[in-house]
Amino acid sequence: GAGGTPANVIFSLPTAATGLTYTFIDANSTAAEDLYIKAASGDKINQGTAGQYLACKTDSAGQSVTLQAINDERWEIIAVSGTWEADSAPD
Repeated sequence: GAGGTPANVIFSLPTAATGLTYTFIDANSTAAEDLYIKAASGDKINQGTAGQYLACKTDSAGQSVTLQAINDERWEIIAVSGTWEADSAPD
């Protein structure tokens, strides 16, 4: 993933295509170093806003999320461990 500010990691999902599945693990427990997953332009994560982020902002290593594309514009969380939240942009 690309770095953000101050030391965030940002992963960009490809355009959703039915059946694509990705798992992300936040292995970092350092404060102010969060993991963000961004949907492609026009795509949504869990019925959120198009292009929105899914973020893991807690400082506990080992949190994970698995996303699966259920059609050509929507990703759904199919497995989750820890705290993940919708976010409009990285802090």
